[in-house]
Amino acid sequence: MDFEDSQAALFLLRVSFSIVRGSFHEATPLQQWRQQALNFDALLRTAAESILGFPMSDHTYAQASLTPTLGGLGLRKTVEHARLAYSASWHESMDTAEEDWIRPSFVSPTHQDQKSASFEFDRAMLEHLVASAPNDREVQRLRRLAQPHAGAFVTAVPSEEDGFQTIMRPRNFRVAVRYRLGVVVLKEDIPCPMCQQTLDKLGDHATCCPKSGDIIVRHNSLRNLVNQVAADGLLNPVMEKKGILGPTSGRRPGDVTIPCWAYGKGLAIDLAVTSPFTDQHLRLVEPCEHYAYHSKHGKYDRDFRGTDFMFGALVFETTGAITEEGTRILRQLFRFAAKRLGHQFSSYCGRAWARFSCNLQKSVSQAILSRCDGLGVCPAPSTLGPTLGSLDLAADSKSVPPPAIPPFTASVSSAVLSCVHACVDTPTLVAPLPLHTNQHTIYSNKELHTNQHTIYIPKDLHTTTVTQHSTHPTQHSTHPTQLTTHTLAPIASQALV
Repeated sequence: MDFEDSQAALFLLRVSFSIVRGSFHEATPLQQWRQQALNFDALLRTAAESILGFPMSDHTYAQASLTPTLGGLGLRKTVEHARLAYSASWHESMDTAEEDWIRPSFVSPTHQDQKSASFEFDRAMLEHLVASAPNDREVQRLRRLAQPHAGAFVTAVPSEEDGFQTIMRPRNFRVAVRYRLGVVVLKEDIPCPMCQQTLDKLGDHATCCPKSGDIIVRHNSLRNLVNQVAADGLLNPVMEKKGILGPTSGRRPGDVTIPCWAYGKGLAIDLAVTSPFTDQHLRLVEPCEHYAYHSKHGKYDRDFRGTDFMFGALVFETTGAITEEGTRILRQLFRFAAKRLGHQFSSYCGRAWARFSCNLQKSVSQAILSRCDGLGVCPAPSTLGPTLGSLDLAADSKSVPPPAIPPFTASVSSAVLSCVHACVDTPTLVAPLPLHTNQHTIYSNKELHTNQHTIYIPKDLHTTTVTQHSTHPTQHSTHPTQLTTHTLAPIASQALV
């Protein structure tokens, strides 16, 4: 059975299966159930591909298997982490029993908890993926996805508990995951339907195309969320405040302005989103920091000297990374809001990061969808893949290739088939229908205009009689009026609209 809500389905898949496999990780050596672990990993991969709507290569799924903190989807492979979990459990059990056991060869000589060991393994896998990346764009993508809070939308609980920001529509979520994993959203590069520049198949141009207002919508959506959090903290925020820098024309650096922030001064927060995949950012280590320093602070810092306001740049990247300054500003806003609402700071903060991440990725994915819908979008698989009993896996950790799509075997009733054959094989004579008109006009020998639509008369139809029924507005009665029979000459050849 398909689960239409891709975001909720992937969340349940990641959370529920992690609970199931944990008991086997810690209690049983991997060599005793390696084949079952391989089967389990293959089913998990097939389910994820069916939920997301596209097959993954081994390289792509290797990234998806990483923790979301390092740019993955949290679909960790059992065969890669089972030994680490058992080793940690073995050392903890020995310490708890206060005994000295003979260490098996597959148990690590030093004690390291499972969380740390798995994170170190994922970090080593990330470095391997970066080293084997085919181009600078892939290196930059993997590096920027591993930044703090960049993957918060993956782990976000899709709930309306504190607002609708963490709920993503299925198509937006699937496109956001494609963009995160570096999977193509188009079959080939095409001209952008908005600006006619090259729309690359990875969607990079769509995220920074200045046409159609997507950039403004993305900016205002994040700005409104910052304002909402500040309002929850009773900070009296003002959006787009004028006159911060005096009587200057066209300069409003405060997307969200807080009258009193620190040291008796207010804070003008200027928000922006930049792409790490542009030509000027592709080889930068910190694209968002570079943009904040040169395009924001370099532009406004001097003008804020001697004023009653401080200036803060809150710059996101389309991959989800955020500047260090922006992190400090948002964390302080979260602290004020959590204390005002009576929430625990850690839980409120985690939820707030998820709200910002989902908000950003909804806008990024929508910009891609607005330009890619109907323009050769890569097809999605239509099968859930093989069952557990049909898997024939080798006794190694290689991933199973995507299953073949079965042929279409939908059944068609005999009644439908007879109707189809009748329509195809036998010409149908359709009797003319009475024309009920309100202000319809018949143009002799040319065409019939009905409510600004043009109906072209077939050339083999020479005469017709049209009966007009008009309803009188006051007497509530219908008076048929016989119109004159017109002789309609064959229509001259012309382009049909």
